Amino acid sequence: MMTPRFSIAVAAVAWMLASTGSFFAAGSPTEAAERAQFEENLVLGGGTIQWKGILEEGKPEVILSGKDFEDIERKAKDLNPSYTIFATENSTALEARGEALKGRQTASVDAIREGIAYLRTILGQCRADPGPWSCGRVSCSRNSAIHYCNDNSEEHWEPCRWIGDVAEGIVRLCENNGGVSGEARDQRRWYTVVGRGNC
Repeated sequence: MMTPRFSIAVAAVAWMLASTGSFFAAGSPTEAAERAQFEENLVLGGGTIQWKGILEEGKPEVILSGKDFEDIERKAKDLNPSYTIFATENSTALEARGEALKGRQTASVDAIREGIAYLRTILGQCRADPGPWSCGRVSCSRNSAIHYCNDNSEEHWEPCRWIGDVAEGIVRLCENNGGVSGEARDQRRWYTVVGRGNC
């Protein structure tokens, strides 16, 4: 039985498919030029993640940038050594590194679910750099990556945990024999992408 959080994630991804026609699972056709540009950006990798949150009660929000969440955690601790961006101290830290592999190669469902659990420990809000076609890798483990992308020139913030929820929806709709590859895009043209990565 799906928990309420998982049900919301699946419903949200299904809504993206129904309302925009912009849900791409492995093997689904897409407009060729957009797909080529999108895959090229994933291959390049190395994008930055931006995080926004309150490091100290009563103080204003701060915005930190980094190559991954561990980088952002170090910067947060430079400002407030007693603060952590992670909801639990014993959460497993997955590295966001390497380059995505071109094409629609599948990721390991088990590894992606580890990444989803990791994303759900992160407090605050996240964004990719303004686009078009700007992507940041938010988790990668055992050659299985989750990206958060923005195809807008305007900034778009989303709770970091929600990226994990959307990735869960992709897994539930696109899983095939222990592998998964897919992406979801909403009307605001931001993307969550699940697929194989080099890490």
